[in-house]
Amino acid sequence: MALDARHAFLLDRAKRALGHNTPMDAVAKVRSIIGAKDIPDSEAEAQVAMDTLRAGDIPTPAQLAALEIVVRLMRPVMFTEDGALGDLPETKNRDLRPADLTQAWSAFQAMIRPHIGSIGRIEDSRGRHVGTGFVAGDDLIATNRHVLSVLSTGSEALRPGSCHIVFKYELNRANSASDKVRIDSVEAIHPTLDLVLLRAPVAGRPALPFSRTPPSAGDRVVTIGYPGKDEDNNPLFLGQVFDGKFGVRRAALGEVLDGTAAPNLFHDCSTTQGNSGSPVFLIGDATVAAVHRSGYFMYRNEAVASDELASLLS
Repeated sequence: MALDARHAFLLDRAKRALGHNTPMDAVAKVRSIIGAKDIPDSEAEAQVAMDTLRAGDIPTPAQLAALEIVVRLMRPVMFTEDGALGDLPETKNRDLRPADLTQAWSAFQAMIRPHIGSIGRIEDSRGRHVGTGFVAGDDLIATNRHVLSVLSTGSEALRPGSCHIVFKYELNRANSASDKVRIDSVEAIHPTLDLVLLRAPVAGRPALPFSRTPPSAGDRVVTIGYPGKDEDNNPLFLGQVFDGKFGVRRAALGEVLDGTAAPNLFHDCSTTQGNSGSPVFLIGDATVAAVHRSGYFMYRNEAVASDELASLLS
């Protein structure tokens, strides 16, 4: 019996996430890295789901949910340190991730290094974390329109210096005066999508490169931004995956999900409140494929394709 497209994609996605590991092995290794507290016992049902899909049959909803939990446990979140992206979390034998993913991550670390300092945490006048933004052009910051709405109390107009972006916020690192940049005005608002350009003196920080080709379902992607603590909406082992540390710059690995069609891109990177406006990079060439706009940890996330942002810049 042949699986329908949706379930075939789920099986392939699970294979990509697990590599040579069974769900039982993978979860045991993840538990050894992030601890066992509040992680559901899902591996047995996930294994049944994998076996059922391989046989060409459809698992039960409970089994599919268990498999989804296991896949999401394989979506790690890494810190940056002094502008460098950290390694993937691994077991002692370094046998958790597929070898091709480890190699791709090493290449991505090198390619993204010149651009990490162009991704900042957007704050209001009181220093409260509202979202993420990144340099998209000369003295231009890209983020979500709903981030602007929060900053402007819905007016979508800004007083110069009424908010700012901080191009650092790394764990156990102090921000310098030059890391904090005032946001002066609204440059452009997309008429229908959740995108805006804000004007700010970014002091020569380079603009992030945009992808020239749209991504496809299954492509590996990475969001880099500032996830906030949001356990009310994301109670399921959120603290363990993020190690209880929020509001600092993190990279989250995932992939493009099925159902993606321009201008929307769906992905499963581990994101939370505060990631709004994060660039979504293709791991293969470190170009921005989309701008993350919504979603919760363990749910399907939505982003807006970067060519829509390019249209605002032209």
